[in-house]
Amino acid sequence: MYNRDIEYQLQGHMELVESLAERLSRRSRDERDDLIQEGLIAVWEALRSGKPVTEDNIVKRMQKWLRYRGRQKRDVPTSYDKLLPMEDLRAVNAATISTRPPKGAGPDAAE
Repeated sequence: MYNRDIEYQLQGHMELVESLAERLSRRSRDERDDLIQEGLIAVWEALRSGKPVTEDNIVKRMQKWLRYRGRQKRDVPTSYDKLLPMEDLRAVNAATISTRPPKGAGPDAAE
């Protein structure tokens, strides 16, 4: 299949891909654009492999991207201040230091 044929067929599926992206997007223009891109990739893969282009395959590809994007947002590093405020950190350090055995006192200490 020539590139022009694929381009023509991609354009033929554009309306379907856009409507599915609109339905699945969460009112974010960037997310909608990303979903359109993922939908067109699903169409292109189907055309390239000779499989039929189905709405189900397009939606699955878009949903897979949404799941990936959700994981990516959750994996954003959080500052240590938000994880454990300094006051709490000082209290943890003080408790740790006060519960340590003195040097030389322990199972290995010589009598």
